[in-house]
Amino acid sequence: MLLNESSLDRPIKIVIKQLSEDTDPQDIVEDLSSRGYVINRISQMRNYKLKKPLPMFLLEIKKTENYKNIYNERNICYFRTKIETYRRKPKAIICYNCSGFYHAARNCHLKPKYIKCGGEHATRDCITKEKLPEPKCVNCGESGHIAAWKGCKAFPVIPKRSIRSYADAAAGKIEKTEKTTGRPTEEKPSAPQDFSDIKESLQAIKDKITPRRVPNAPGSGTPL
Repeated sequence: MLLNESSLDRPIKIVIKQLSEDTDPQDIVEDLSSRGYVINRISQMRNYKLKKPLPMFLLEIKKTENYKNIYNERNICYFRTKIETYRRKPKAIICYNCSGFYHAARNCHLKPKYIKCGGEHATRDCITKEKLPEPKCVNCGESGHIAAWKGCKAFPVIPKRSIRSYADAAAGKIEKTEKTTGRPTEEKPSAPQDFSDIKESLQAIKDKITPRRVPNAPGSGTPL
């Protein structure tokens, strides 16, 4: 059985940046707890390619009365810090209780199935502590990888959303119209433009700029 968690009860995930990579996570929890925040979980983020810890920490905070104020915190553990909302990459969530997908372990009441050894027990109850030389996937049944491996044939593939330009979007709209109606969209002829007002304005400007000749006065040989 799976329980769908309400968005009101779902904790928020934040990333605290600009801390020291040697900061003890427990010190962060104690600092924020003293300010009234309830920390469900904390973990230090890592660079898996370089195999080194990063000066960033991922926190899961319960939605209490003052939880929104966490984004206004600027000093944590005597460091000038920056807090941002955690933005997860588009990928399938794997449950660490049943090894299924699209849900978290805290809402899963299905039969446990450990992701590494395939035993019907929770992670904390597994007696196998060493690394398995030939693990067996509990989802596809093949050996050589665990269920969390992205190359597994049972691992869901999330399609990437392509960034479309305005021109591409407009072209897609025209194509959709043609498929719906069965005929290409016809451009409506534009109404003939009336330039009479413009001509009158130009003529008025021309009359104002062009000097007017004054007729000669009677008995005078030169113009006034």
